Amino acid sequence: MNEFAVIVDAFSTGRLLLKEFIKHGHKCIHVQSSAKVSAYYKKLSPNSKLFEKIFIFDGNMDFLESELRKYNILSIVPGAEIGVELADILSEKFGLATNGTKLSLARRNKYLMSDKLRVNGVNSIKQIRTKIANKAKKFSQKIGNWPIVLKPIDSAGADGFTLTYSTNELEKSFLKLMSKEKLVGGIVEDILVQEYLVGTEFVINAVSWEGKHYISDIWKCKKKMINNTKIYDFEDLISPNADICKLLSDYIRQVLDILDIKYGPSHSEVIVTKNGPVLIETGARLCGGLLPSVGDQCLGYSQLGITIECYTGDFNFDKINNRKSLKKHSRCITLISPVKGTLTKTPEYSFFEKLESFHSIDMNLKAGSKINLTIDLASAPGLIFLVHEDIAIIEKEYEAIRLFEKEFFTALIS
Repeated sequence: MNEFAVIVDAFSTGRLLLKEFIKHGHKCIHVQSSAKVSAYYKKLSPNSKLFEKIFIFDGNMDFLESELRKYNILSIVPGAEIGVELADILSEKFGLATNGTKLSLARRNKYLMSDKLRVNGVNSIKQIRTKIANKAKKFSQKIGNWPIVLKPIDSAGADGFTLTYSTNELEKSFLKLMSKEKLVGGIVEDILVQEYLVGTEFVINAVSWEGKHYISDIWKCKKKMINNTKIYDFEDLISPNADICKLLSDYIRQVLDILDIKYGPSHSEVIVTKNGPVLIETGARLCGGLLPSVGDQCLGYSQLGITIECYTGDFNFDKINNRKSLKKHSRCITLISPVKGTLTKTPEYSFFEKLESFHSIDMNLKAGSKINLTIDLASAPGLIFLVHEDIAIIEKEYEAIRLFEKEFFTALIS
């Protein structure tokens, strides 16, 4: 009998789950958690022809459950951030590998997420959630230091992340953010107001199975300021034997335990402050912008590969546990557009492709496409991955990309 994998909201890197499950001999069903899909996710939609069946959830859980029970279902996994809660509900109902529903909301709501750490005595950020600007101002006075961070409670991709440097600026930014449409869909109804953490940011990707947490890859982040918003400049893959990895791994395993993540991939952002690691957020899903071939070349495995092999019963964790160093270095560069407009021509990537460390470019632009000034991750026009044995080559070619970037994007709309 055919075995089926159910992917809930197979958008963004969730699209990769579809192809990998099929490679492993499983048929796939897509459950879309809502009929309305944000513009951001529409651009990152899966190939619907590859699914055996597609269900668009309308709130009728009894109907969805009865339809899915017609299939021999192996696993139910979230593809994107918006699918986490429904995937928890369904996997629990079907008695499959599941994180359960008890802490589903805390795995989506950034306020509840950090508050769970606080009550468990684990390093967490100082914060409040509110709909009222005056409460945000009182919180800033209590903190006593600027900047103060504002962002939606439950979005993704640095959506709405704003740094404010005065009471007036905080109030204006707060009112602007309220009722804004979120990147993942829906309207901002609550704002998370947080202290600004000083330190170095890291991304920690993991896969959990039967309550054990396997760290697949760790990236050191460098950000830059654009219009009071910090956006990713680049991320460097860190060697598994780097001193910082044990500190980060031990901390994130505590976080995953507290959030009751027992199965599947997770993507966490952490800042290492003078007082140790502090969580920014964790998503119970694959890392966005994931390129499994980078992990395969640099480490011998990837978060996606580990995830699929766990759900299909094929994985040997020794290949993670035995990896002590990088085979190659990698840098993920967020491209930054200094212009906005309509493209008059389709981009030509030969400059990038001729670089010695070039691995791949993810930029879905063509003549007629709209391009915006880059103010956050969602408005970034694309990513470039560099991979090489020599980090000095990557550093040199990163500088070359940044020098060429303005000319490249300006020429596309002239």
